[in-house]
Amino acid sequence: DLHSFPTRRSSDLTDHHIDANSGQVIKSDNHPIESYFVRLKPSDVQNAPTSLKQAVATAEQKAGGKAAEAEIEREANSVRYKITVMTGSQSQEITVGADGKIVPNK
Repeated sequence: DLHSFPTRRSSDLTDHHIDANSGQVIKSDNHPIESYFVRLKPSDVQNAPTSLKQAVATAEQKAGGKAAEAEIEREANSVRYKITVMTGSQSQEITVGADGKIVPNK
């Protein structure tokens, strides 16, 4: 198991990767703080080849349920959609790329 958490020092954030078994830091990466706050612009959504409505329909069809929540995130130069779909009392998060295809869960 591996856990990761960021810490802040000056204008950078350091992402520490820790081995869950030993508790040892196995890797640390420095990132400019701005990289954690990339903003989604209206043009990103407007220019996406797949609309939120289409992404919701794709997620509902994949999971066989009804969308309960949807998020739009910036992904490189486009967007991706995270849709929570309810099937009975179960929920499933489906990610749909700007191209309308399901993005596999990591």
